[in-house]
Amino acid sequence: MPSIALAVYVAVFTKSQLPPRLLNFFFSIVAMIMSVWWVKAASGTVVDVITIFGQLTGIPEQALLITFLSFGNCLGDMGANVAMTKKGFGEMAMTACISGPVFLLNVAIGLSLLLGVTASSN
Repeated sequence: MPSIALAVYVAVFTKSQLPPRLLNFFFSIVAMIMSVWWVKAASGTVVDVITIFGQLTGIPEQALLITFLSFGNCLGDMGANVAMTKKGFGEMAMTACISGPVFLLNVAIGLSLLLGVTASSN
């Protein structure tokens, strides 16, 4: 029933060039929540599939998760770096190849050490 009322509101108050402001904000919030849910669902499915593959092959789950997830994480960077190189920005692409992983490693190691120190001091 709420969806019918919402559809009537959209049909009545929507102009051809301008969406209703209140609903635009509401739909933005709903879209953000749904996108977070889809990322959570997709990542959970990927982890489950990798876990099952590890159980079937006898390869340790942690090794598979680190390998496949880091590979998937780097695919976006690789695509961006290839696109930069094709546009003539090879030096920028090489810098991104080195600085991105170094930054992520430093942040990950720094945060894990910080959390370890704060957890051990309590």
